[in-house]
Amino acid sequence: MNSTLSDKVHGFLNSRSVSHSALPRLEKDVTPPGVDPEHQRVRSAAFVLPPDQAFKDAATLAGMAVSVWVRERLRRAARKELEDADKPVAFLGRLSA
Repeated sequence: MNSTLSDKVHGFLNSRSVSHSALPRLEKDVTPPGVDPEHQRVRSAAFVLPPDQAFKDAATLAGMAVSVWVRERLRRAARKELEDADKPVAFLGRLSA
């Protein structure tokens, strides 16, 4: 995840705002929210997609099997690199543009 200076400034200002809003409660000897262990009980959840899910989704969008989609993309990349280097492309006759 890329972070910009704007994101960091916003995060700083937000945390500063939270700190300032807790100050009056501390002065009145009131326990701020989140300090009580009961407030810290969290149920975590994680959704982990298979590492190849993006390839499956892209192939589905293209209306192809994953193996066909991958082969086509590899050929495109190889063709571009070889042509940029003025090298012959052996499979050029079999590639559909």
